[in-house]
Amino acid sequence: MKVIFSKKTKTKKKCFARDKSFDKYNCEKERCHLNTLLPYCLSAFKKCAAFTLAEVLITIGIIGVVAALTIPTLITNYQKQQTVSKLKEAYGIFSQAIRRSIADNGEVSGWGFDANNWSGAKMNDLVEIHFAPYLKITRIFGPYEYDGVYPLIQNKSNLFFMSSRSKYMQLLNGMIFAVFAQSNDLKILVDLNGTQKPNTTGKDVFIFYINQKTSALETEGKHCPRNVILKDQGHCIDGDFIHYFYDMHCKVGNDRDRYAGGSCSGLIEKDGWKISKDYPW
Repeated sequence: MKVIFSKKTKTKKKCFARDKSFDKYNCEKERCHLNTLLPYCLSAFKKCAAFTLAEVLITIGIIGVVAALTIPTLITNYQKQQTVSKLKEAYGIFSQAIRRSIADNGEVSGWGFDANNWSGAKMNDLVEIHFAPYLKITRIFGPYEYDGVYPLIQNKSNLFFMSSRSKYMQLLNGMIFAVFAQSNDLKILVDLNGTQKPNTTGKDVFIFYINQKTSALETEGKHCPRNVILKDQGHCIDGDFIHYFYDMHCKVGNDRDRYAGGSCSGLIEKDGWKISKDYPW
């Protein structure tokens, strides 16, 4: 390769005229002056570096396939992480509210809850005395005004049944909740993302259970064996804590499964506050 000097700067310049990669584009020796060399050599470089239309289309196609395979998984994983984070937030909010209420009103067993003799008026009184003062409530919904779980009345699948006797309330963070009775238990239903979809138990709607013996808030299904929670049938019976009269498993339901997904909060806690691979998402 020949070395020349610029007339102005007297610095050494490398001439690419003898570079084999440019010989076929006629970078002749006499064009080695910097002012004439660059246009020819840059043109040659562009010709060598260009892609054909077919190559571009193939590359775009490969990128599209990879994106189609990975993006849905990334979105699902993000949704699961957000769900667990909000579930833990809700658990903390209601646990603290119950503890503060106990400090003012005594243990839960003395709150006057009677599952065998309760009405909408009694439940509303219980909520107004023992829950509302200890929560940041921004809105109280009227009967059937919040339809997040009411579509089950039309027999839609995998939605948790809620009696119209339970009053829905919205917290400052957007979560919607209702206190209700099931069998002999006092429970809290929480819709983590408020009025947004999908309004499905196990995805954005979860159940907490108020243990009247210990006055503690627990995730529904916490004391059930993991394999029972994931079953499609059978009851979980725990003599010390819970007696299920309904099939509140963590599963994907059908039009008849009012309580499908009811124990998903317990499964998430049991798995270390995460959604495992076999979780019925």
